[in-house]
Amino acid sequence: MASPSPKKGKSPKTTKTPSKKGATSQSTSPKASPSKNYSEIPKRVRDCCASWHDVVLKWSKLNELGTTVANKLVNFRLQKEYNSGEDATNVVVSNDQDSIKIQEEISKASEELPRIYGSLADLLTKMESLVQTFSAIKSLQMSKQNGHVSSDKSQIFSTWTIEQFCDASQRLFDSYCNELSLKEKLVPEITHCRNRDKLMVYLSLWLHEPLIQDDNNILLESMLIEAELR
Repeated sequence: MASPSPKKGKSPKTTKTPSKKGATSQSTSPKASPSKNYSEIPKRVRDCCASWHDVVLKWSKLNELGTTVANKLVNFRLQKEYNSGEDATNVVVSNDQDSIKIQEEISKASEELPRIYGSLADLLTKMESLVQTFSAIKSLQMSKQNGHVSSDKSQIFSTWTIEQFCDASQRLFDSYCNELSLKEKLVPEITHCRNRDKLMVYLSLWLHEPLIQDDNNILLESMLIEAELR
């Protein structure tokens, strides 16, 4: 009597791109300078704050793109593992068109994710430049006031001093710097890992960006309001 054919396992579940809880809102761009004429230092502060808004918005969009690419990569990799069959002892070279297409998609996504990481790294460089610019503005203000000790304690617009703008900029930079370090570790894991449970964790970490402080959006919005860009 012929032995019954082994049952084929269930098709792998396709993962859906998760939605980021409390994602960065697509806020409107900072308003253009009104007819009011600003002196040199306030104008430079406004320009830096507007640049911070722009670079954070670009980061958010790149992170969303990275999530989509990573999710696609995970789905194709799981599909490939499923198609390879349950019997690992039999090595089968498949020329099936679907298998070839899946491998092509895996290769494309594996190349695209590091490129997205590279673009995020470029944005972090711009953030670092903004931190340095704020520091330069602080030095400029002190020089204009003959190096008076309390020169960095005077308000630029309504309530914030240049020291507060510098501190906010540094806090934002530190937060994104830590997050980029995490993403640097996630890229090779997502592109090579084959364990579904681990991949789900990696996807969640990429999407939710746990090392970016929860109050970053509030801090950035406060900068824009204080600089009269809202």
